[in-house]
Amino acid sequence: QNMFYISNVPVYNTAHLFGFFTSFSSDIVKDFSFFKGSLPASYGGRLASFFDITSKQGNNKKYTANGGISPITGHIAVEGPIIKEKSSFIICARSSYSDWLLTRLHNADLRNSHANFYDLSANVTFEHNEKNLFKAFGYYSFDRFSLANKNHYEYSNTGFSLGWWHKYSNKHNSNAALVYSSYYNSNLDSVNKISAYKHSHRIDHIEFKLDFSYLPNEKHKVKYGLDLIKYKIDRGVLEPVGIDSDRRLEDLGEDNGIESAVYLSDEYRITNWLTIYGGLRFSYYAYLGPQTVYEYEPGSPKTEQHVVNTIEYERGRLIKTYSQPEYRASVNFSTGPNSSVKLSYNRTQQYLFMLSNTIAISPSDQWKLCDYNIAPPLSDQGSVGYYKNILNPSIDLSVEAYYKKMKNVVEFKDGADLVSSKYVERDVLPGDQKAYGIEFMAKKNRGKLTGWLSYAYSRSIVKVDGEYAWQQINSGIAFPSNYDKPHAFSGVLNYKLNRR
Repeated sequence: QNMFYISNVPVYNTAHLFGFFTSFSSDIVKDFSFFKGSLPASYGGRLASFFDITSKQGNNKKYTANGGISPITGHIAVEGPIIKEKSSFIICARSSYSDWLLTRLHNADLRNSHANFYDLSANVTFEHNEKNLFKAFGYYSFDRFSLANKNHYEYSNTGFSLGWWHKYSNKHNSNAALVYSSYYNSNLDSVNKISAYKHSHRIDHIEFKLDFSYLPNEKHKVKYGLDLIKYKIDRGVLEPVGIDSDRRLEDLGEDNGIESAVYLSDEYRITNWLTIYGGLRFSYYAYLGPQTVYEYEPGSPKTEQHVVNTIEYERGRLIKTYSQPEYRASVNFSTGPNSSVKLSYNRTQQYLFMLSNTIAISPSDQWKLCDYNIAPPLSDQGSVGYYKNILNPSIDLSVEAYYKKMKNVVEFKDGADLVSSKYVERDVLPGDQKAYGIEFMAKKNRGKLTGWLSYAYSRSIVKVDGEYAWQQINSGIAFPSNYDKPHAFSGVLNYKLNRR
């Protein structure tokens, strides 16, 4: 449940073919920022990390094209000027043709399966003058997968953004963006004829962002801004498939909510060896109608038998609000010309969560907003890291330790039916979670041989221990979460033979 942006567009499923390929073509990626320890105040709405991708601008001087093929996929990118040295475009496309591989497998179910995907990206920029830059970005991805004609999955991401960068002076500028994003998935499961069903799910995300950057002097870097998001989640209709299915037709309804935030931060270089950062983000969330809300008997399980009141809310009617100040702080000590120590603390809150039966990226995952009966999770995280650069050869070394404590984490009861659950509060319980670990990395940036090696020891432990037995999972004893992965070693090595 990390947050992924590409040119301000949030992408709710970042995987092709269950995670074997990324949803982002490298042809459209200029660079990216990854935040997992020290989190700027401009980011919020997730307890985990943020991955922010900047898309390429097209060549504004001449037309160029490039492409490539592999045994699985093919890709092409075309770019060039619209008005020479004033505006440009870039269009990227990628598609798979992997079914020929499946037909050569020995397993009969896999031979009768199909898997394909494609994605499209486009970016248009227009530089009106040295003080105004306009951008338009569009993105679409589509996946279709079927297993032995018994499981059929389709899912797609759609998004676009309009951006305006404006320079007020040499010290003051702003970035405004209007964003739309949509994620849709559909699933047909006929493995068991008695419980065969089909179901679709959709989340629509409309966002307005306004960020300002102000440099009062060479020591201060002030940022401030606001963020407004409108969510609409259509949880879909669960339909039986076939005459033998005993599934009941169920309209799971919809969720509507508004998330807003304002923030202010200041990065202050006190001396050449000491920089401090402080930020405050205040978030506000409103859960809206239309909705049927149930109130339950205090001290009793949230079940149909313990409903004491039913409230009907019309469309747009305010149902429940949550708000939270979120603090950000970090200190950076320079311990030498090429080394530093950094300490950070973050508090974050998350107003939507994923309903999932698996830790893998699955097209059947559903999103759910916090509501009248489900409070938002809250996280406090501290980290400390040491970073060193060896110039010749250019090698970056780092070690970072962290501790994160979370409350109101949504955990599923034993036997919870996440597919057909209309009233999710009856299938979940709030829990406490702690995560801690240490990460080591070595990265070589230059030369013919480049890449990185890393090792991480990380734990993630959950405890759901309410006052009553029905408020407990695993009898109130702490247990590893789905994301508990104590030992992880990974590496990437690239060797450049020549210019081609």
